[in-house]
Amino acid sequence: MALKAKLANKPVTDENGYVSAELICVEYQDSDENDFEQEQFCFNFNVPGSQKDILMRLWTGTKINPDKFTEGKKSNYNKLTRVCLALGLIDPASLPKMSAEECQAIDLEGLAGSKVKFKLQKSIKAKGLNVIDIDSLAMAE
Repeated sequence: MALKAKLANKPVTDENGYVSAELICVEYQDSDENDFEQEQFCFNFNVPGSQKDILMRLWTGTKINPDKFTEGKKSNYNKLTRVCLALGLIDPASLPKMSAEECQAIDLEGLAGSKVKFKLQKSIKAKGLNVIDIDSLAMAE
């Protein structure tokens, strides 16, 4: 049998470098269901690929935090807060005064089927692997 090389599957991007995707679902993972030993949300995206669709995932914590954290020279919100801001679930002006009840009223499961766009960036941990750039995440028009 002859050995045959295959063409790698890669996400399809537009002329501006954005990937169009569908947010399939958001899943809750208990602390004993993952390697990080803490509660997490897993955002599952269906991304069109050059060969076939690609499932991309984005893991976040489960708490919205109005306080920014500092990492090196950067200051930013935690992942879940940034995702909620990017998808329009939280108004930036109301974030500092949000109550626990308002946070719990955010319907992450209701995002299923939403069309989104984002850019990709190279993973720091897995060389060559593309991951979702949260700072470019937005609802598709």
